[in-house]
Amino acid sequence: MSKNRGKQFEEHFKKDWMKCFPNTFIIRLKDDVSGYYGTGKNPCDFLCFPKSKLYMLETKSHYENRFPFSDFSQ
Repeated sequence: MSKNRGKQFEEHFKKDWMKCFPNTFIIRLKDDVSGYYGTGKNPCDFLCFPKSKLYMLETKSHYENRFPFSDFSQ
Protein backbone atom coordinates (compact mmCIF):
# COMPACT_ATOMS: atom_id res chain seq x y z
CA MET A 1 0.00 0.00 0.00
CA SER A 2 1.39 3.39 -0.92
CA LYS A 3 1.76 6.17 1.64
CA ASN A 4 -0.81 8.93 1.63
CA ARG A 5 0.16 12.43 0.60
CA GLY A 6 0.22 13.69 4.17
CA LYS A 7 2.77 11.08 5.26
CA GLN A 8 4.88 11.78 2.16
CA PHE A 9 4.78 15.50 3.01
CA GLU A 10 5.91 14.78 6.58
CA GLU A 11 8.87 12.73 5.33
CA HIS A 12 9.89 15.55 2.95
CA PHE A 13 9.46 18.09 5.74
CA LYS A 14 11.77 16.16 8.06
CA LYS A 15 14.45 15.81 5.34
CA ASP A 16 14.21 19.52 4.48
CA TRP A 17 14.41 20.49 8.17
CA MET A 18 17.65 18.54 8.55
CA LYS A 19 19.09 20.20 5.42
CA CYS A 20 18.22 23.68 6.71
CA PHE A 21 19.12 23.05 10.35
CA PRO A 22 21.87 20.43 10.52
CA ASN A 23 22.92 19.15 13.95
CA THR A 24 19.49 19.87 15.44
CA PHE A 25 16.85 17.65 16.95
CA ILE A 26 13.59 16.69 15.22
CA ILE A 27 11.28 13.85 16.07
CA ARG A 28 7.94 12.77 14.63
CA LEU A 29 5.44 11.97 17.37
CA LYS A 30 3.52 8.75 16.84
CA ASP A 31 -0.18 9.24 16.15
CA ASP A 32 -1.99 5.92 16.59
CA VAL A 33 -5.39 7.20 15.55
CA SER A 34 -4.51 9.42 12.60
CA GLY A 35 -7.41 9.94 10.24
CA TYR A 36 -10.13 10.02 12.92
CA TYR A 37 -11.35 13.54 13.59
CA GLY A 38 -10.98 14.71 17.15
CA THR A 39 -9.50 11.53 18.62
CA GLY A 40 -5.79 12.30 18.43
CA LYS A 41 -3.92 12.82 21.70
CA ASN A 42 -0.77 14.47 20.32
CA PRO A 43 -0.43 18.23 20.60
CA CYS A 44 1.62 18.34 17.37
CA ASP A 45 3.30 16.30 14.62
CA PHE A 46 6.94 17.18 15.26
CA LEU A 47 9.13 18.31 18.14
CA CYS A 48 12.05 20.38 16.84
CA PHE A 49 14.87 21.79 18.91
CA PRO A 50 17.28 24.05 17.05
CA LYS A 51 19.69 25.89 19.34
CA SER A 52 17.82 26.96 22.48
CA LYS A 53 14.14 26.93 21.47
CA LEU A 54 11.61 24.11 21.31
CA TYR A 55 9.14 24.20 18.42
CA MET A 56 6.02 22.06 18.39
CA LEU A 57 4.94 21.86 14.76
CA GLU A 58 1.67 20.66 13.28
CA THR A 59 2.20 20.07 9.56
CA LYS A 60 -0.51 20.11 6.91
CA SER A 61 -0.38 19.30 3.23
CA HIS A 62 -2.69 20.75 0.60
CA TYR A 63 -3.38 19.79 -2.96
CA GLU A 64 -2.96 23.34 -4.29
CA ASN A 65 -0.10 25.82 -4.13
CA ARG A 66 -1.91 27.86 -1.50
CA PHE A 67 -3.40 27.07 1.91
CA PRO A 68 -6.55 29.08 2.61
CA PHE A 69 -7.55 29.18 6.28
CA SER A 70 -11.15 28.46 5.26
CA ASP A 71 -10.02 24.89 4.48
CA PHE A 72 -9.19 24.18 8.14
CA SER A 73 -11.61 21.67 9.61
CA GLN A 74 -10.05 21.33 13.06
